Amino acid sequence: MEEDDIESNLKVIQIEGNFKFKSISHRDYLGALLNLGIKREKIGDIIIHDNFCQVVVSEDICDFIIINLEKVSKNKVKVKEITVKDIIESEQNFKEISFTVSSLRLDSVIGGVYNLSRSESLKLIKGEKVHVDYEKIISPSKEIKTNSLISVRGHGRAIIEIGDMTKKGRIKIRAKIII
Repeated sequence: MEEDDIESNLKVIQIEGNFKFKSISHRDYLGALLNLGIKREKIGDIIIHDNFCQVVVSEDICDFIIINLEKVSKNKVKVKEITVKDIIESEQNFKEISFTVSSLRLDSVIGGVYNLSRSESLKLIKGEKVHVDYEKIISPSKEIKTNSLISVRGHGRAIIEIGDMTKKGRIKIRAKIII
């Protein structure tokens, strides 16, 4: 992942703690952040690991979180800012699917990945629930590239691989949906 892949107004923080006796979930981290009074729109992906998590956040709330977040699910935590290069992708289980699309437009690809109609995909994009490579996208015409990470709130995340053209002129897509 490159620095250029993330919008310049986003930062990455790492939340560390001793979680030997209680496993901490995505819900716990998100709840702790929302309890600070932060709006959900200011928080991006939360990548969970054993004793820490990494969170993509809006630049304007980064320092606020570092200063104010002291506990996650009754466990004391330390919060620090890290660079995009320090993000460690968590080991994830994938479900692979294949489909074809008429174009590499975001709305078309989302429809194929999550088995939605184009109008349902449009509604998600216009509702600001779609991120491509950690960047919020509001244009359904955005072209998707190979290895793009698409995150749709309420539906999950997927890594896209673009294949060849079919005889009928459609584009083959293989998606790894993160379970």
